[in-house]
Amino acid sequence: MKLIKLLFIFLPTYAFADMDRICVLNIETTAAVKQDWTNVFKDRCERNNILFLKAVPYDDHPLWIARLCRFDRNVERSKDSLSCVVYGNNRKF
Repeated sequence: MKLIKLLFIFLPTYAFADMDRICVLNIETTAAVKQDWTNVFKDRCERNNILFLKAVPYDDHPLWIARLCRFDRNVERSKDSLSCVVYGNNRKF
């Protein structure tokens, strides 16, 4: 019984995932100021953040999703943007 109580005390701290933060990455503006999008992504985004990617052609969405998004979470797509849960910012591009 004590083990079950301890489990309920420590479970919420391990189950916490910070999906409240949104990191926005606009491909047009990073290209306009000649920034590498990978550096901007690594600076702004962390694992389990919500990524909102703007100015991406619809045909390129599968490539961006494969590079940046978790496959066990929802991915929302529109004509020129997408949003998903970040897999991690330490990936090699």
